[in-house]
Amino acid sequence: MRQRVTVALAAALSIAALIGPIPVSAQVFDDRFEKKTKAELERLEIPEENVESVRIVILRSRRDRSSRISGAESWSRLTFCTGYLVIVMNRGAFVQDIYTRGDCSIPGLKSR
Repeated sequence: MRQRVTVALAAALSIAALIGPIPVSAQVFDDRFEKKTKAELERLEIPEENVESVRIVILRSRRDRSSRISGAESWSRLTFCTGYLVIVMNRGAFVQDIYTRGDCSIPGLKSR
């Protein structure tokens, strides 16, 4: 029995050595929301130089206190207005809503 445990442990350690350590940031958050935000900014024809900053707000399930991600909101501050472009995504990074806040006005988008 002891030999089986030793073999299993050796195998697990070998696999871990091949894979390498997983960064904490990769465990908690991947870049799917950042990629979708960038794609939506390109689709809306907003050049990178017109984007002052982008903040991704991770939304979690409200019913329980688990770490389950229910979606995200991307808040992009633009240089040509005093407000934000907000992209609301579900947990698979599919866009559910896009709107502007503050003094921003982008043709085809609603403002809140």
